[in-house]
Amino acid sequence: MEPGEDIALIRLAREGIPKHRTVHIVITVRKKDFRDLIGATRLKAALLDFDGTFTRIGKMYSSAMNGKVQYQTGWQELRRKLPPEGHRALDRHYTLYKRGDITPLEWLYISVACYQEYGLTLDDVIATAGSVPFRSGYGEFIALLNANFKKSFIISFGMKDWIDCRKEFDNFPHQTVASCLLADPKGRITGVEAGVTEDTKGKVAKKLLRQNGWKAEEAFALGNSWHDRHLFEAAGISAYLSHGGYKGSGIDHAAEIERLRGIATAIIFDDTLCGVNDFMAHVLAKTIPE
Repeated sequence: MEPGEDIALIRLAREGIPKHRTVHIVITVRKKDFRDLIGATRLKAALLDFDGTFTRIGKMYSSAMNGKVQYQTGWQELRRKLPPEGHRALDRHYTLYKRGDITPLEWLYISVACYQEYGLTLDDVIATAGSVPFRSGYGEFIALLNANFKKSFIISFGMKDWIDCRKEFDNFPHQTVASCLLADPKGRITGVEAGVTEDTKGKVAKKLLRQNGWKAEEAFALGNSWHDRHLFEAAGISAYLSHGGYKGSGIDHAAEIERLRGIATAIIFDDTLCGVNDFMAHVLAKTIPE
């Protein structure tokens, strides 16, 4: 986009919501191009990240804990079950991964081997990674997906074990594409059946679309970080939920915004899914709020 071209800065606020809850949404293409895009789009497939997109990252009040609790990604939450030496082992390999010395797939195998070494179980996974609170607005978002899309896919560099256990998805028909832990009869982790990594999200998404006879223009993608860039590129319309939370991507929030503004259709500055719901409602109605 050339300097000075007209982009849309949308501020959405529902009646009765305090001013500080106004959601800022930046459309990264010209208004005319965005209007043409949603006018010609017939969305059929939803391509969705899970950790940090459906789940909360950051501090929130917990009545059970009688105060604020810090939540991170599923991977980070599972670390709570490891002793200090397990944390140090994971930190060493995570540094290698961020430097590019080992691949995402190698990091996945090494991490699961660490869980196996310290005797973690599937119950540990569900108690930590599988219990991170969902973002506010998730119910309305799922209702929008159920009503307007033929299929929804969760494509995650996480584990099916902490995604498919969620009761929030009981009334949400979807297909999860992710890695799956292997366990012995007592539930102790013994290995992993590798699935998606951050590098292969886009390939998986495109394969799913081809299998259903759909084009990229018929897909909507939602994610919350630089790790979802390939997911955004696989869809005709995409939204980056930019909440400034835990950064497992290795780049700070401002740099992530700068990189993703050239990839995602919209940047939604919100710590809930309410802004996503409002954005989707306008896309489905083929309108642009002025």
